[in-house]
This record gives sequence, structure tokens and C-alpha cells, in this order.
Amino acid sequence: MKSTTRVLAALTALATGLLALPASASASGLPNRTLTAIDNSVSLSFMESEVGYGERVSGPSSRYFDTDQGGLPGGRIAITGLRDDGIHNLYARISFSQVSGHLGYNGGAGSTPLMFPEYSKMTDWALRVGQGFVWGRDVLFTPYLTYGIHNWWRGEPPSVTNPGDYTESYSNEYLGGGLLFQVAMTQRLAMSLNLAYAETLRPSINAPLLGLSEGLGTSPWKRAGVSFDYLIGRNDSIFAGARFTTFSYGAGPVVTTNTGFVGNEPYSKTNIVDYDFGFRLLY
Repeated sequence: MKSTTRVLAALTALATGLLALPASASASGLPNRTLTAIDNSVSLSFMESEVGYGERVSGPSSRYFDTDQGGLPGGRIAITGLRDDGIHNLYARISFSQVSGHLGYNGGAGSTPLMFPEYSKMTDWALRVGQGFVWGRDVLFTPYLTYGIHNWWRGEPPSVTNPGDYTESYSNEYLGGGLLFQVAMTQRLAMSLNLAYAETLRPSINAPLLGLSEGLGTSPWKRAGVSFDYLIGRNDSIFAGARFTTFSYGAGPVVTTNTGFVGNEPYSKTNIVDYDFGFRLLY
């Protein structure tokens, strides 16, 4: 956790430094003000995350035996900058999001099937650093490096089969790259397509009631998204978008804990579709 905090602090400092540089302008190789505006902004959005999570019996191709599905409402705040300092169009973005609510759990405890609403909370930090390249007059390609931290807490309500109020928390980082493709469709309307590929780092689970805390297997992390921005005036815009994220956790090693539990966390897969609508303050 300390190493994660240090990495996030260092990358945040780098992004903050880039955001403090002078903004890109038409004279520096970005001819369209619409794209300049949305890439120099502070945004706040309302989110709905449609989550599909499943644990498999014995591996990536086996059947699911334990699933969580449903929608979680929440929000995201982000700061984006496209700046100049010798190299044109240095790009940086840092964001934080949180969603929470109830997912539909479908699983079991031993031979007893269980179905009930399960409280969940997901938080995500994400950072991008890259450089924009103009193509034609109204198109901007921005390849970037990305780093993020994902946390998910889920808790089952107390019941006859769950007297101890069982909870689990999952976490992972990821590191990779992506491409942001932006088109100014009119002087006020812009479209952004985003593709990213990364590898998960240090995935883990913590289940206090079982005394289980172990590392999990890494996997590819993939994301694809699209959004549309409409400039209302010189200093504000509204936007709407959707994105799909998928990743997996490899099974952990079989362990015997101090509570007497013998077992491991099985292979699992997570799919998330985020829908968001919000506004930007342009600077």
C-alpha cells in the first residue's frame, strides 16, 4: 500500500506540473478551438455503472457459480490539460470516481443456494499522460500512458447462513497505454473515442471473517469508450458518454488461515459498462 501511495503521488505531481504549463493554442499546432477547450477543463459527471462479476469453478473456461450483477450510481471528477512547453500538446488527465449501491448476488454457501441484494462500493483513480498530434484541421490523435487504482468492497447482510456479516474487498492497479481520437464535428460539437490496454498489477482480496488476505493472478485490462461534448459558451460545456471495461483476477493459492479456513479465491471476471452525463468548466 505504501508503494502504491508513492507511485500515485509521483504521477499526480507529474500531471499537476503538466497542467500548470501554458495552454496549447492555434499557433502551436492545434487549429481547432473546440478540442482545445474540452481538453483544458475540470469536469463533474453523474455515473451509472452496470456491473457483471462472476467467479468460475476451475478456470477461465469453466462455468460461473457465484455472480454479482446490477447498476451502481455515483459520480466522477476529472482535471484535463493540453499544454505546451517546447513539445506541443502535452496531455494529462487525472480522475476520481465512486459508485455505490446494491448488486444482485446469486451464489451459495456450501450446498445452500443464496440470492439477495448485496451492497457494493467501487472507487477508481486514473491518470493519463501523453502527447496530441493534429491530423487535418479538426482531428486530434493522442497516444498516452495510463496508470490506475481500482477498489471494490462488497458486503453480504447478516442471515442464518451468514451470521458474521461477511465482507470482501478486492483491489488492483493497472499500467498500460491508450489512444484518444477526437473530432471537432462542428464549432460546438466534438466526439471523443478512447481505446486502452493495460496489465493489472498487484491484484488482491481481503476477507476478514475468513482471515483470508492473498494476492491474485494478473490479467489484461481493456477499455473502450465514446463521448460527445457540446460547448455552451466560452467557459462551459456539457457531455455524455459510455465506456466498457473488462479484466479478470487469476485464482489465488490454496491457504490455511488462522480461522481454520482452507481454500483460495477462485478465478473471476469483471465487466463494467459506465454511462455518464456531466458538465465541464473550461480554462
